[in-house]
Amino acid sequence: MNRVKALAVLAVTVVLALFLWRPAHTSPRLSSVSPADGVRLDDPPAEVVLTFSGRPETSLVHIVVTGADGTTMPQQQPRVSGDRIVAPLTAIGAGAYRVAYHVELSDGSQIAGDIGFAVGAGAAAPAAGHAHLSKDPLSLVLVVLDVVLAVVLVVVMLRRRPAGRSR
Repeated sequence: MNRVKALAVLAVTVVLALFLWRPAHTSPRLSSVSPADGVRLDDPPAEVVLTFSGRPETSLVHIVVTGADGTTMPQQQPRVSGDRIVAPLTAIGAGAYRVAYHVELSDGSQIAGDIGFAVGAGAAAPAAGHAHLSKDPLSLVLVVLDVVLAVVLVVVMLRRRPAGRSR
């Protein structure tokens, strides 16, 4: 019985260590976006700028600017400059625009969201609705339940006595 208890304690310790372990290096976080969400500008911006809390080591960057009618606006390839990702814009005029961004960092984490802005005095500023990709709480609950079930199954398998053995 001591062996079963020791293995159960070991399994619980390993599971807790995996859940509580935090790497020393944390990924940069998005700290600002320009143009800001919901802003109305007199002149069209020359670029969209994503600013991070640290230098992002990006492996993949997508930034798409769409007009109020859903038309995708032409733009140049985004570039990383220090703690910023800059996406130059071309040929946008008066109107409302949405900017959707998706950045995959070299550590595998992702930052995604969208913002809206308007250009011109007569253009209605889009409703502020800045959104980021977030972790699904249901997925976390299901992972925890899976781990608990696995630990229970290991304990049950270790407690089973082989057939033909008596106490």
